[in-house]
Amino acid sequence: MAARTVVLYCTHLLTEEILREFDRLSRELEPDYDVVLLLDADSCPSNRMPISAFEFRHAEVLKEFGRHMDGPGGGSLMPGCLDLAVLYYARRNPDYEYYWRIEYDVRFSGAWGEFFSAFEQNDADLLTALVQTKRERPNWGWWPTLSVPPGVDAKSVMPIRAFHPVCRISGTGLLAIEGAYEKGWKGHYEVTLPTILNHYGHRIEDFGGDGSFVAAGNPGRFYSNVPRANGRADGSFVWRPCRSAAGKAPNKLWHPVKQCEEEAQNGGPQIAQSSGRPELNQRSTTDLIRAFVRKALKKRIRIRG
Repeated sequence: MAARTVVLYCTHLLTEEILREFDRLSRELEPDYDVVLLLDADSCPSNRMPISAFEFRHAEVLKEFGRHMDGPGGGSLMPGCLDLAVLYYARRNPDYEYYWRIEYDVRFSGAWGEFFSAFEQNDADLLTALVQTKRERPNWGWWPTLSVPPGVDAKSVMPIRAFHPVCRISGTGLLAIEGAYEKGWKGHYEVTLPTILNHYGHRIEDFGGDGSFVAAGNPGRFYSNVPRANGRADGSFVWRPCRSAAGKAPNKLWHPVKQCEEEAQNGGPQIAQSSGRPELNQRSTTDLIRAFVRKALKKRIRIRG
C-alpha cells in the first residue's frame, strides 16, 4: 500500500552529516512514510549523487507561484517564502494526505518513529511549533509583513505565528494556502501559514511546546523554548543560538544544530564541522559524498537511488 504521508528533508547543503541524517530518517520511517530529499539546486546541485532527490530552483518556483512577501528577496525564496518549495513539490506529487517538512539542521534525540507515531491519528491541517497569537507575542518581528487582500475584512483575521523547521501540512491545507496566495494574501510564511489556515476554518496545532495551541497531554513533550532578548531563546527548539549537537534530553527536537555565520564572524561557537572533524572543512561536496558511500557500503547502510 502506498504511503499516505511524505517527509521532505529540506537542505541547501550536502555534507557527510546531512547525508547520514537523511539516511537515518529514511531507515527509521520507511516504508510507512515516503522520505524525500528536497534539495535547493541553486546552492547544491545533485549531479551524480548516490541518492535520489527532488530538486527545485528558486527562479522556477517563483515563476510558478510569485513571491508572497514584499521587501528584500528578489529572486530568492529567502526570507519568508520557503513554503513555496513544498507547494512546488506538492503540485507535482498531489496524492499524499500529509506533507512533513524537516530542515537539515534539526535533530531528534530519540527514534524518529517515536515522534511521527504520536501524530498518525492526528487530523490537524497544520502541525508545527511555537504557535502564538499576536496578543500572546505582540513584539514579534514579522507581524508587519502580514497583509490581506481586498474583500477580506482585516478585523476578522486573527494573526497567528509559528516556527516551521519541523511542520506537517495536510494536502487540503496546502490547497487552501495556494488559493489564498492567489487571492493576494502576503507575509512571511511563519505568519501566513497558521493565520490563513485558521481564518478559513482549518485546524492548527502545536506539537509539543507550552502554548494555547498544544493538545492535552503534549505540553513540553517534544521541545522547549523560553524566549529572551534579540530573537534568541533558551530551550531545545529555537532560532538562535546554534549548537554543535543535539542535547541529552531524550525524545526532544533540537534546532539549530549547525554553525551560525554571525556567531563565527563574532568569535562565537566554531561548530562548522558537521562531522566534528576540522579537516572536513577543506573537502569538497563530492569527496564528502564519496566518503559517505564508502562508509555506508562498509556498514551495509541502505542508500537510495
